[in-house]
Formats: sequence, structure tokens, C-alpha cells
Amino acid sequence: MTEEEIFANNLMIVNDIITNVVFNLGYIYTDVAGYLTLDAVNLNYWSYAGAYAGDFVMRFWYRQSFSNEF
Repeated sequence: MTEEEIFANNLMIVNDIITNVVFNLGYIYTDVAGYLTLDAVNLNYWSYAGAYAGDFVMRFWYRQSFSNEF
């Protein structure tokens, strides 16, 4: 590993799940808050509910490695 890669690895949290939650915490909060404030009378309720749920779930599973992209 080069010196830059070692530095990048030292800056990252090793556990992928924790790193993903920390990185996406604002988006996760927005998804939960948006879902909780969603009006059930809205004609597009299921579209919005599905979008919030899908975005929330994908924040935990989809992650692209960024350690070599500096």
C-alpha cells in the first residue's frame, strides 16, 4: 500500500455497517422524518412511502468502496 492509501484506511471506520450508517445518517433521518410526516390522505401516499422505504433500506446495503478514490 502506498502512504496515501494507508492514511485513507486509517481515517475510515473499519466496520462497513457502522461506516455506512455514519456516512448516511442525514439521509436516513430525512427518510424517517419524511415518512412520519407523510399524510395518509395524499393521493401519492404509496409512491412516497415506497420511495422513503426503498431509499432507507438501500442506505444499509448498497455501498461503493471509497478508500481508493481519493
